[in-house]
Amino acid sequence: LVLLLFSTCPLSFSVQSLEDLTSQLLLHRKDIRLKLGQPSVDYKTVSGEDYLIEVSNKLSSKVPSSWHRVSSTKQVTRYRSPFVFESLKRRAQLNETLQEQSQAAWVTFLSEFRDTFSSGSRRAVDHLSTLDCLLSLSKLAQQNGYIRSTVLPHDDVHGTAQLEIVAGRHPVVEALMATESDRQFVANSTNMTVNIVYS
Repeated sequence: LVLLLFSTCPLSFSVQSLEDLTSQLLLHRKDIRLKLGQPSVDYKTVSGEDYLIEVSNKLSSKVPSSWHRVSSTKQVTRYRSPFVFESLKRRAQLNETLQEQSQAAWVTFLSEFRDTFSSGSRRAVDHLSTLDCLLSLSKLAQQNGYIRSTVLPHDDVHGTAQLEIVAGRHPVVEALMATESDRQFVANSTNMTVNIVYS
């Protein structure tokens, strides 16, 4: 579904346009090298500014007047040719468009996913969350020696209800007291029986 969505939305066109623009900028290096007479010159990135043409101040006379000066030091000056300047403006536009299209594609994906897989995926998530809870409880019980409660059937004959806890421990209180070296948790037992009166 994700691949299908990507291949059929305008998102793929913007990505391809950005790739083509990058290829054109790389090919433009040939023209830059010819103009400067420097076969090894390449783009530089300085302080987040990319596609800078760094030229030694000794060769500044070879720089075309149409180039945009970006920054300089005592040794070098950095420029952008008109082609690079316009290409970066175009890249900024494409990136903005790509961001908008990405958001739109994501919303479309969520909508299609909800319509196609919503009921099944919701059931799966519910089951997984229950399993995660049970696994967490079982790991905690194994680490601390907890046991599962035993629920007996209701005694209709004698009409009584009973709650019996042997060496009961409160997991939260026990964990808090474990952090205090001078205090120790004491387990408590409880046995309660209630007579049920039927009217």
